[in-house]
Amino acid sequence: MSARPGPILVVDASAERLRASVAVLRYGFGPAAVRGTTEPEDAAGWIACERPAVLVTPADTASSSGPSLVEELRGRWGPVPVVLTHGPEFKALPPPVVHLPAPVDPVRLRSEVGRWVPCAGAGTIATTLLSDVMALYARAGRTGVLDVRAPARTGSVWFEDGELVHAACGAHTGATALFEVLCWNEGRFAFRCAPAPARSLSGSLPELLARADAVT
Repeated sequence: MSARPGPILVVDASAERLRASVAVLRYGFGPAAVRGTTEPEDAAGWIACERPAVLVTPADTASSSGPSLVEELRGRWGPVPVVLTHGPEFKALPPPVVHLPAPVDPVRLRSEVGRWVPCAGAGTIATTLLSDVMALYARAGRTGVLDVRAPARTGSVWFEDGELVHAACGAHTGATALFEVLCWNEGRFAFRCAPAPARSLSGSLPELLARADAVT
């Protein structure tokens, strides 16, 4: 039985939250370093085969069906780190454990997982996942700008308290710029704190993404 750490394991019954968390973690630690599932049974099967580096799961899962999963994980592999997201703090788990209350800040999620997993450094991310990344920043209520860089092109999307308020790409702004960025096949992204220089977007993130899907 090998004790070599395996991937970051993300278990979340919410498919939307799962996609967003996996997208952010794959960007930070590499696509092969992260596995995600909505089914605890699938996670249990993976745990039986190899030791995860970290388990990321909602606190409400850890207080219901989760303890059996965590107990199985630690009974087999010892004190594997657990990152609890969303929901109230669950104090029954012994360390190492970190609790991230909702809304989960994607920067802090990467930082906490990075305590136990070496970061892959800057890398590319498929922009099919970019909408999931945007959704995570929106749910976290972040204010700042998400810069997306593709070969020979750069676009930026500004958030204000989790709402998309402005986008710019070359000479384009507003919805046109947002839709252009979402069409790119690959890119790198980074979030930084900066106020929006203008307000060119209106509507909720799901509405804007639905319009982008219709256009692209």
